[in-house]
Amino acid sequence: MLNLHFPDKSMRNSKKAVAIIHTPEGIKIHLVKIIYTKFFLIKNHGIFEIDQTKGIRYGKTTLYFYDSRSAKPMDFNVMKELDDFAYNNKLNRIRRKDVRHGDKLRHIIDTGVKLKEGVILLKEYVEKKQKRINNTIDEVVSMSGKGVENIDETEQGFIIVESLIRAKLIPKEEAEVLQDDLRHGKVSLVDMIERLRESEKVDIHTPISMNAQRFLNDYHTYSPSEVDVFIDRAESLGGKMRKLGSPEIKNTLKAGMIFAIIVGGALAVLIITSINFENVIPGSLNLPGLPGIPDPAISPEVVEEVIEEEVSTPEEEVPIEGSEVDISEYFEEIETETISPPSVNP
Repeated sequence: MLNLHFPDKSMRNSKKAVAIIHTPEGIKIHLVKIIYTKFFLIKNHGIFEIDQTKGIRYGKTTLYFYDSRSAKPMDFNVMKELDDFAYNNKLNRIRRKDVRHGDKLRHIIDTGVKLKEGVILLKEYVEKKQKRINNTIDEVVSMSGKGVENIDETEQGFIIVESLIRAKLIPKEEAEVLQDDLRHGKVSLVDMIERLRESEKVDIHTPISMNAQRFLNDYHTYSPSEVDVFIDRAESLGGKMRKLGSPEIKNTLKAGMIFAIIVGGALAVLIITSINFENVIPGSLNLPGLPGIPDPAISPEVVEEVIEEEVSTPEEEVPIEGSEVDISEYFEEIETETISPPSVNP
């Protein structure tokens, strides 16, 4: 009998959170060093997120479980709901169509329909949709069969998929998979058509929970490895990162100056609009102080001289396009510590 040694003591007594990550190379166990509130870096695997609602308390620390293909931690309550959904419907694996059908069945039952009747209504709905898919396929195939256009099989497959997308008969994610398989020769036109004709076959008779569906929708929303590649490329750019930054729009006038302009403009409008230009005859204006023109009696007016203070400005002021960050120095500081599980002794 094998005695599996697990780093139980070091994990249980750790003051830092522990991430247990399933990777293609096997299970990796890391101490978590937080970057900016909720992210942490695992070298060669990318950036992952911390969600405190999905942590499991273990001694003095908290454990988080991840799949290296997704940045979000696994929720074991949702894992149980997915397992129940697969078990109750006798599914070897959960496909996208099973999730769609489980969601549709849940909405039907929410209207007050019993489960048995809901399954019947679901099958009627799916049969109508499948019939529309088959009609679209037949239209495209018959168009090329008449010899109107000489279309090769790959192009014909793309036309079928695009027609189904426009008719909203298949989700965009599934369409992209089909197109990719056609492009790389992984599937022939005949195989693709057969797959589409069976795409809405109902294999479930119980609904999927909302929590499980949300988890599947959120799963793999971004790939940690893709973020890791982006960081590596950004680091190699060095000073060029500044040119790639989004420029900032700066306010070159002070708030006091803007307020003075607004108030002055408003007063000018009031003064101009108060003048009755109908009573003004050209050449009849008497301006004080001009020779040969008698000045009217004008009461003395005290005018205060306003001296504006000079605002010193830096000799060289260069607008900043984007703040430059030395990424390499930053990631040296946040390098993740690794706990390697001891070897297995027979």
